[in-house]
Amino acid sequence: MPVLSINRKNIFMKIRFFLALLILSTGVFAQKATKCAKIFIQTDVQATYRNGEKDITKFYHDAILPILTAYLNVDGGGVIGSLRPRLTINTNGKVMDVKFTDLNILPEFEQKLKVEFLKMEGWKPGKNKKKVVCSTIVLPVYYVSWKRTSTGR
Repeated sequence: MPVLSINRKNIFMKIRFFLALLILSTGVFAQKATKCAKIFIQTDVQATYRNGEKDITKFYHDAILPILTAYLNVDGGGVIGSLRPRLTINTNGKVMDVKFTDLNILPEFEQKLKVEFLKMEGWKPGKNKKKVVCSTIVLPVYYVSWKRTSTGR
């Protein structure tokens, strides 16, 4: 019987060891992929999105406009506004965070916008002193809405 209890003890220790190793390795890989030791607000070379303004406009049209349209339909229209999202781009070109500097919108729509910006792929990270760095970039987004009158104008 003592031999059986030693084997159980060994198995239990091995399981604990592998769980600890798994947890530690996951944390290290996640940290490399998601953390930035320093985030630059100004860089020598700003982060860019794919082919520039043309692709940003396409992203707005495909991903952001449907959310804004839904919001404006719920909110009643007659709105002129801006989003000004501040994106944090890591050294791999991934959007790590989004903060809106000019936004007065229902929280559910703000969250939907944030999700879309976080899914943006194709960023080239900024550079400072010829080194790739984590940086922020503000993208102005302006939107207008209006309601038609009963005469159709």
